[in-house]
Amino acid sequence: MTTNADVSPDVLARIAREYLDVRDEANDLKRRRDALRKQLLPLLEDAGGQYTDEIAGVRLVIERQVRWDYDATKLHECVKASVLAAEFAECLETTVKKDVVQGWIDCGLIRGASVAPAKVGTKVIPQITVQEVGQQHGR
Repeated sequence: MTTNADVSPDVLARIAREYLDVRDEANDLKRRRDALRKQLLPLLEDAGGQYTDEIAGVRLVIERQVRWDYDATKLHECVKASVLAAEFAECLETTVKKDVVQGWIDCGLIRGASVAPAKVGTKVIPQITVQEVGQQHGR
């Protein structure tokens, strides 16, 4: 195993510069991908939500991911209806901490079905997935 004492300053400088170059390239590629995604989404929408490139053997598909949250009012209603135990009412705030509610579910303190009426979609995020032609699931 090589220790830091075994590495020359020239090697360290070369690797550090290469790291910084790769980091910058990755950031540039991410910005370019984001710009292309912004251009591609409306074009895919116009094309019926997907495009198949037979030469590359891939299909680009728009998938919609729903972002969700718990509605505090509905959670309080669940407590009032005795769907949730009364002791949970004191933990509820006007702004629901989604991770706290998920923790209750994960620990078995409540069932996910108990809070299902309070789970509301807040926005839909369109995502582009790339599928091998002939496959049904994105990668």
